[in-house]
Amino acid sequence: MALHAHAIPPSESPEVSNSQERFEPPMHSNPSPSVSDLPLEPSAPRGAPTSPNPPGSQTPTTIDRYEVVQSIEPDKSAPNSRIKCKTRTRTGCLVCRARKVKCDEKRPSCQRCTKQGRPCVYKTPDPRGWPRIFDDPSGEYVSSSEDQMSITAGASPTLWQAGNLADKLLSPIQSLQHPTICTDSSDISHVEPQNQDPNLCLPSNAQTEGVLPAAVPTDEVPIYPGSEGHDQENDPNFGVSSLERFQRTSQVISLTLSLDKFVTYEVPTEASFSYFTDELDCPFLSPFDSLGWKRIKQSIAQLGAQEVSVARCILSTQALHRTQVDRLPTEFAMSLYQAAISSFQFVLDNDNIDFDIILIDAFLLLLSQIILPNRDNPTFTWLDPVLINRVDVWLRTGHKSPTSLRICTWLQILDTAAKRGGSPSLLPDFVFNHLTESIPEVPSLSSLDSSLDPGDTLYDTISTPLYAFYLKVQRVSNRVADVSHYRRSRTTPADQAEVNVILTGLKDTMYALWDNRPGPLRLQPRELREHFNFAIAEPTIALAGVCLAAYFAELIVFGRTLGDPIFPSIESRHAMAQIRGYVDSDWGSSSGGTLNPGYLRALFLYGVECFEKDESRWAVERLRQIGNPLSRGNFFASFIELHGEAQRAQRRRVTMKYFCRQNFGVPLPFM
Repeated sequence: MALHAHAIPPSESPEVSNSQERFEPPMHSNPSPSVSDLPLEPSAPRGAPTSPNPPGSQTPTTIDRYEVVQSIEPDKSAPNSRIKCKTRTRTGCLVCRARKVKCDEKRPSCQRCTKQGRPCVYKTPDPRGWPRIFDDPSGEYVSSSEDQMSITAGASPTLWQAGNLADKLLSPIQSLQHPTICTDSSDISHVEPQNQDPNLCLPSNAQTEGVLPAAVPTDEVPIYPGSEGHDQENDPNFGVSSLERFQRTSQVISLTLSLDKFVTYEVPTEASFSYFTDELDCPFLSPFDSLGWKRIKQSIAQLGAQEVSVARCILSTQALHRTQVDRLPTEFAMSLYQAAISSFQFVLDNDNIDFDIILIDAFLLLLSQIILPNRDNPTFTWLDPVLINRVDVWLRTGHKSPTSLRICTWLQILDTAAKRGGSPSLLPDFVFNHLTESIPEVPSLSSLDSSLDPGDTLYDTISTPLYAFYLKVQRVSNRVADVSHYRRSRTTPADQAEVNVILTGLKDTMYALWDNRPGPLRLQPRELREHFNFAIAEPTIALAGVCLAAYFAELIVFGRTLGDPIFPSIESRHAMAQIRGYVDSDWGSSSGGTLNPGYLRALFLYGVECFEKDESRWAVERLRQIGNPLSRGNFFASFIELHGEAQRAQRRRVTMKYFCRQNFGVPLPFM
């Protein structure tokens, strides 16, 4: 008698068909045929009279190995339609069961194993607690209600559901209740249907001939060399035939590949953004707002687990960051970036999308622009009208949370970093000016989380005024960049007179900022350490140092933008001396042998403005100490060396943007 498998008509198993429809492992290649894929002829249960299928009935099909074995609703019109299986409890030792002999089940060693001198091993409970399909007293296959997995129609399967499915598929394979491998029709009386997948029983020898290797043993227990020192009780392969072990391993490998491919199609979870929250850094923001940078990244990651557009922007940003830090190919990261831009364009056109989501998307995309090497082309110009309108409506009527306002200030800083080297701005001018007018003060983030550490709350209270001071300096720097020869005419006396008036007013603004600077900026590092403990004093000193250096760097820019005189003025030389003092003295500029990236712009301006070779060499050495790869300190150091030689040879200021294109073949990086 040939061995048969039971078929389940689709109409009687709605849950199984639904699960199969929603969970389709992304197999991109045809796997080699395995034992479970061999055709099995359907037949009635043992002991029941066989009869051909009635006319009009569906032809039974073998259950796909990816389907979940479910309980089957009986047909009320046919009381005998439920599958009947003759069961037998399998509690003997694994050795006797594998040899298909009766076991007296004596513990710790049965009499048969004792007589033959074989190690006697019994099945141990499965420690993983995977769901099992079990028998009821009537001998019918049923599944516990807690083990049933249902996937609602229209909902995509989640990773939890995929894992639950894996448990169901692996449990009859991975447990030690191994089904008997049938290799001959005469062995049908030895079939033990309990906890057995029909696909695990082989057809007759005639059907398997030419498919399975002839050398594979089918009914003998593997003999392990050195059995005395072998831990047989903990070995899941002990007492299992080679063919069964190969069958089990091949199915596990196939399912593992399918599940891993399935996960790639899942919506990213917050755990997918661990690189973004833990590793991703921006040298234009984090040195000046370290606490806000960490907290807002966590908030963005939480939102990314709910919003697809935010998730895409996070994935593209962290992928681009990896390519720059680890010097990896950018093709895949750029494809993620283009997908994020398309998603941003969609949410921007949707009036029902909350503006906070649009704001976060815009910030992440602009952050990606900063991470990428400068391509010297405009950003999102085709979105300017829509973006301007949404920002205007939000600033006038919308709810503005402290997080959203802090992100708006970051957008202004990134836009300023892009403009200063002569590159196009990242934000439309209207948006930048509107943000400046609508956000006169930087809100504190301490009110967002009542469970925040008291030390962090105190540091946030101290550092927020310092960050506000730095933001105002950057807003002045943005306006100075607007009057440079990269953005307006400077070739006529009228042009020069107009620019002189504008810069004089901006310089007065800078002087007013200095006179009203926050208290920590008026103290020396020694005094700050006297007022605060180490955990608060050290980051405050480091923040104060980069803020003060940024202020004096802008004073150097004033003289360089005016171009009069052609050599550094007395005010510029004083500013350069102040910068050198902050870098070389006890202002927390160095940590672990690397220099704080917040000093990058100040050191660069120091290097391009000085004409003395020794001073230029000092700036080059300090720039090379900046370890952050996105700061590109080594590039700026090489630029200063070559640029300084050109200025000393020609005894004049040399335009940085065009000198960089001529000698390095790239636009000047953001700084």
